[in-house]
Amino acid sequence: MYLKFSIVIVLTAIVVGCVTSKLPSADAWGEYQSFEKELTKESGAVELSHYLSGRLMSFVDQAANDDERRQFMAEVAYPVWVANERAHYQKRADNGGICLTVNGLASDGEPASVSILYVAEGRRLKADEVH
Repeated sequence: MYLKFSIVIVLTAIVVGCVTSKLPSADAWGEYQSFEKELTKESGAVELSHYLSGRLMSFVDQAANDDERRQFMAEVAYPVWVANERAHYQKRADNGGICLTVNGLASDGEPASVSILYVAEGRRLKADEVH
């Protein structure tokens, strides 16, 4: 009886651990595509806080003027860096986030690659590091 009870407790702990550590939207590729779609809209106004972590948004908040803000936006608009995606790879990061690498061609036809570390904030994944 004690053995059965112990097994049930251990299995329950494992299941609960998996559920609580699961990211809200573990599809980094979907988040990338959503941001890419938003960036290509004609309206031009993109709410960066939907796609960038609080840490990255703090840089926007620290911008001294509109020129700095526009420069930062160009630096974090990572989906436009790869004009023609050929492949993407996603895996869990050691810190619990998700790493996404997108390979393809830049608008000038040269090979391009972008790597993004997504972290969970609220109920979605947001980019926290971009290389």
